[in-house]
Parts: sequence; structure tokens; C-alpha cells
Amino acid sequence: MRSSGRPGYPSARLIAAIVFLAAPALPSFAGDLGTGPGSEVAPSAEFAQPQSAGVLTAGDSGLVLVPESEIPAVSAGDEEGLWGFRVAVPLYIWYPNMRGNATVHFEDRAGSDQAEQIDFHLNHGEIFDLIFSDLNGIYLFFGEVSRERLTARLDLLYMGFDHVSIDDINESIPDRFFDLDQDLGMTLVHPSVAFQLFETQLDIGPLDSFEFGLGAGFRYMYLQFKAKVSKSPRGNLDGLTVLDVTEHYFEALPVGAEFRLGFCDKWSLNGRILLGGWGIGNGKKGTDGLADLFVGYQFHDDFSFEVGMRWLDMDVKGNDFDWTMRNMWGPTMAVIANF
Repeated sequence: MRSSGRPGYPSARLIAAIVFLAAPALPSFAGDLGTGPGSEVAPSAEFAQPQSAGVLTAGDSGLVLVPESEIPAVSAGDEEGLWGFRVAVPLYIWYPNMRGNATVHFEDRAGSDQAEQIDFHLNHGEIFDLIFSDLNGIYLFFGEVSRERLTARLDLLYMGFDHVSIDDINESIPDRFFDLDQDLGMTLVHPSVAFQLFETQLDIGPLDSFEFGLGAGFRYMYLQFKAKVSKSPRGNLDGLTVLDVTEHYFEALPVGAEFRLGFCDKWSLNGRILLGGWGIGNGKKGTDGLADLFVGYQFHDDFSFEVGMRWLDMDVKGNDFDWTMRNMWGPTMAVIANF
């Protein structure tokens, strides 16, 4: 959907109306120029009557009043055809919990297929601790391009953790003979498109406008996971890499909807949801998706502030590594530039 925060362009008719209000003062000013002390020039009949509405413009012989009828009008179609851009700068924060599991597929010495599953559950406080202890980077980006009723968006998330132990992600796992030290890097990309079905102006108390549209998108995730022995019974296996996996996941999110409710002139309530889970690509059948609900405040013609909640759910299967994240949700905050 197009943002209401983009700067507008005054129409030619608005400029003409402003000049029309000032037009009666022009003959008096011109007459004073011709009847001052020592002047022999009589007021011209051309300035004796108020002029019709128009716009003053520079000509070869000085200022010329161009009639409104000769001014080309700017059509609504031209204004609607303008491009609009929204980018999160420089602040974009998402602070979620994480709950799910990772399953590693491998062959044992006998050549049989085996699988090892590790469950993890990190609440917001534990995520906060990891950020200040094991995080090597977290990057988020949001961008949006719109033209008329069509909008294209890109959400990007990267999280990297170094030296995360089993105890850090699940304290219920019993102690083993080997302690594993894990490095995790996850890049999540969410391109999507939306088409605005309608926009209507409201006059219901503080409510100003309502917009609704449908959308679709897909999800791509690049995952790097490495596990090595940090402590072995005899110490002879310390530092040994036991798992080094790189996976690419693709999942379609073909069904989506979004809305925007404007109120109190500068405020808005915004929501969107994209749903998958049809087993398209690497996605398994189930409830997968992405949803946002946030409140925006337009504190400047070119900038707005947004705060709300984001929900993410995914269950994907790779060649060697399956990845599941259930009900990953948390607060989000962003400063958006509109141009």
C-alpha cells in the first residue's frame, strides 16, 4: 500500500486560486506607480479593472499574467503515477523469542540413515543474554517501493551466534560425555508484493481513512551450522569439528492480506500477514507464515516512527539439516524514511 507520508505537489489550480485572491491589489499598486508626484502618466485603462485569475510569469517584456484557462492542469492520473519509496533508516529492531528444533540427518558406520534432533527454547530474557555474550552480528533491513496500487517489499534478517553451548539453548538436555560448541548463522529474506483493492476516506470520530489489499511472497533462508567438541573426557578430541552444514531453503507464501487504518491525521494502525505451509519448495505442510501489527506516527513529512509486534513461524526440510521455528514473536521498532 502506498504510504500517506509522501510529500505532495501543489496543483496549478491551487496556485491560480492564491493569485486570484491577491489580484485586486495589483491595479492599485500599478496605478500608484503612474500617478505619483511629478508623474505625467495617467493610469492605464488596462489596470483600471481587476484582472482575471491567473499566474504571474516572467516574459520578454517583464511580468506577464497568464490566464488560468491557458495553464495546463495536472491530472490526478499523473499524481497517482508517481513512485513512492519507504526505507527503515537507521533504526530497525526485532527482539523475538526462539522456540523449535534442529534435526541433523547422517549415516552411521553401517550405512543406515540416522537423525539427531536438538530442541531449543529461548525466551526474551535468554535472547537478551545471548546478544551480549555470543552474538557476532544482527542486521535487519526493510524497504518498500510503490506505484499506484502496487507495492513491493523486502524484509531482510541476519543473525549470527558464536560459541553457543547446548546448555545455552536447552538446559533440560542431560550432560553428555562430550560438550559441543556451536556456531550458527542465519540469513532470512522475505520478498513480497501487495495490491491495494480499495481505499476509502472515513469521517467516523478520529478515523480518517481505511485501505485494504491482498499480497503474496516467498521466503528464502541461508543457514550455516557448525558444531565442534569443546570438552571431551580425555581432552584428545577437543576442537574437533563434528558437524559443518550449509543449507538453502525456499518456501512460497502464496496467500496474504494487509490493511492500514489512518486516524488523528498523523497516526495509523497497520497490519499484514503472509501464509504458507502448503509444502511448496522446502516447506513442510503446516502453519508457516509472517505477520506484523504496528502503530505508526508521521512526525515529519519525510519520516515516521513505527512500533508493534512481529510473528514468524517456519518448518523447512533440507538435504542434511531440518529447521523448525515455532511462534517466533517479539516487539519491533523502526524509523521509516518516506520519499
